[in-house]
Amino acid sequence: MNIKKLLGLDEIAKPIVKDLSDYEIEAERIRFWKCPKCKELTEMEGKMCWKCYADRPQNIEHPSKEEILKTLKKSASSIPFYTGLFLLVFAVLIYIRGSLHRGIETFDLVFIGLFLVPALLLIIYSAYRKIRGS
Repeated sequence: MNIKKLLGLDEIAKPIVKDLSDYEIEAERIRFWKCPKCKELTEMEGKMCWKCYADRPQNIEHPSKEEILKTLKKSASSIPFYTGLFLLVFAVLIYIRGSLHRGIETFDLVFIGLFLVPALLLIIYSAYRKIRGS
């Protein structure tokens, strides 16, 4: 059983990285500078590296095509986790609202379940992907 296909999540990150033309990749390269100290990518607006706080050098080195693709894939792969986290917070808020106002009723449990189950599936899927390294 392929959990990616079952949940329909394997196509979330791939189109973002796959469908970029060379022109779009070049445009992304120009948006970032590479820190000479820690090699982390920082957006051009940043006057210092977000990771090590090194000042932006006079001669800026832009990242390579591979580094850009890796960065885009990494940021796109966090989409399922943050979506799951959002749904989890929403389920908790429904629980709190129900318990504060009138107690938890069947109506509240249904809505909690509607948000909690997909939230947990997305978070587990994200952890699975992180562990597997894909």
